[in-house]
Amino acid sequence: DYKYTPKPEDEAKSRELVFKINTIELLESVKEKGIDKLKISIPLVHITEELTTELYTMLELDKTEKGKTLLSIEVIDIENRWTVPMLKRDKKIVLTKNLFHYLKEQKENEILDFSIY
Repeated sequence: DYKYTPKPEDEAKSRELVFKINTIELLESVKEKGIDKLKISIPLVHITEELTTELYTMLELDKTEKGKTLLSIEVIDIENRWTVPMLKRDKKIVLTKNLFHYLKEQKENEILDFSIY
C-alpha cells in the first residue's frame, strides 16, 4: 500500500482561491441593466407647482423615448400617516446623471426621498 501525504506547501496551494474575470462592462451599461426601479417619495407639504414642474422636466416625462427603469412615485402625508402610491406601470425612464444629482440634492434639502432598486 502506498499512501500520499501532501507536503505543507502543496496544502497551501490547494487552499488558494482563484479569481477569474468573466466579463468587463462599462459603468453606464451596468447602470442600465442593473437599476430596475426608481421610487420617489414626496411629503405632501413639499408638493408645489414648482417641484412638480421640475420633476416633470428632470424625469423627461414628455419624451417618447422609453428607458428601462420603472418609475414609482408616492405622496406621503406625515401628519395623518398615510401614503398614496402613484405607480404608472407603463412609464419607464432613463436614469441620467442630471436626474440622479437633482434627486440627491432634493434629498439633502429634505424635499423628497428616493430609492433605487
